[in-house]
Amino acid sequence: MDREEKQNKGNDEYNKMSMKLINDRGQERNRKVEYFRKTDKSDNDKILMRFLEPADVKGVGLLTVEYSERDDDQWLYLPALRKVRRITSSDQGDNFMGTDFTYEDIRSEKLDQHQYSVARSEVIEGHDCYVIEAVPSTEKQKKESSYSRREIWVRKDIFLTVQTKYYDKKGEYFKVEIRKDIAEVTPNIYRPNLMEMKNLKSGHTTRLGFDERKINKGLNDNIFSERELQKG
Repeated sequence: MDREEKQNKGNDEYNKMSMKLINDRGQERNRKVEYFRKTDKSDNDKILMRFLEPADVKGVGLLTVEYSERDDDQWLYLPALRKVRRITSSDQGDNFMGTDFTYEDIRSEKLDQHQYSVARSEVIEGHDCYVIEAVPSTEKQKKESSYSRREIWVRKDIFLTVQTKYYDKKGEYFKVEIRKDIAEVTPNIYRPNLMEMKNLKSGHTTRLGFDERKINKGLNDNIFSERELQKG
C-alpha cells in the first residue's frame, strides 16, 4: 500500500469535477466541485475542496491538513452562516455535504494506522489486481473509523486503486467505491476519469466526472489556509 500511495501521488494537483447525486429512485442533483492538493516540505498533505455550483452550496469548502507527526485538522466553511466549523474525530463517519463520501474517505490513506495483507488476486476489467485487506491497527483508528475493514483492489501494473469495498462496525459490506476510465495523465501518474461511491443500504450513489486536471503545476501554499477557505 505504501507504493500505491506514493507512486501515483505527485507533488500537487488540481481537479474540477462534475458531481452527480443519485437517490434510490433515480432522481439526480448536479454539482460542480474543485479540488486542490499539495504535499509540503514536511511531507504534510493539504487538501481544499470547494463547491462552485449550484447556488445553495456555492462557496462551501472543506480544508484538510494531514500531518505526518500528529493528528489531522479539518475545517468546514458554511458561507450562509459565515462560519468555519472544525471537524472533530467524532465527525469522521459523517457524510460530507449529502454525498456518499465521509470526512474519513476524503483523507489520504493512513498507512501507519492500518494493518494490510494481500488476501488474493482478482481480475477487474481485464487487469490483474491485488485484493488487499485493510484493518484498523491502533485503538484510536478502531474508535474513530466507521469501518471494521476494507477490501482494496490495486492494479498490479500501475499500483492504482480501482475498487474499494467498505464493511461497517458489524462487519457487514455496505458501501463500494469504483474507479473507471483509467488514464496516464502525466508520465507514470494514473488517474480515473470517473469515480462512483454507492451506499448499498440506502441505494444512494455519488458519481464524480473529472472535467479538468492539472498535476505538478506548483500550487501556491496560500490556497491552503482558513483565509482562502472563507473566500468561497
